[in-house]
Amino acid sequence: MAGRQSQQKFFNFLQHAEHSGKSFSREELIVASGWKVSTFETYYNKGQITQFVIETGDGIFRAINTLDLTFVEFQKRLSQSKHFQELGHKCKSQLSKALLKKSRDNMMLALELYNRPSLENKLDGFVLLFCTAWEQLSKARLIERDGEDSIFEPANRKGIRQTISLRACLARLYADKDCSGLIPSDT
Repeated sequence: MAGRQSQQKFFNFLQHAEHSGKSFSREELIVASGWKVSTFETYYNKGQITQFVIETGDGIFRAINTLDLTFVEFQKRLSQSKHFQELGHKCKSQLSKALLKKSRDNMMLALELYNRPSLENKLDGFVLLFCTAWEQLSKARLIERDGEDSIFEPANRKGIRQTISLRACLARLYADKDCSGLIPSDT
């Protein structure tokens, strides 16, 4: 019963924090829920609470996705024995989660397009969507490894920042010996 009570305290704390828009520290969350530090670490490192808590800075968190949930639904999503886990549940960055979801959608769309018998020019569309999906997946991996700034080019004269290309993603993710022959030279 103690586990249920601490989950209820955790849920109430998150709903209040999200409703008020307040950020909170790891320590505040641990005290409010009545968890041990190791319990928080387990939930956070396994990605069990990343759908409800995002880190906005050094040890500062923000609550998300709790206002429209009942406690029972919250418990099911928090359970370590659940059968379904959200794509990117272990990602620390919301941007990398979003890129993973877009990558999955583009890959599925590419496959659906390729398997559509009525289209004559389906291969071109498949290749474009397939490359876009791999680029998004690669950028998500870079963000998780090196941070969100790692996928952006320096700002141009107008101050606009663009993301790096698929070629640059591959070069940053893999050592030169891994990519030999994969990326054509610019000569």
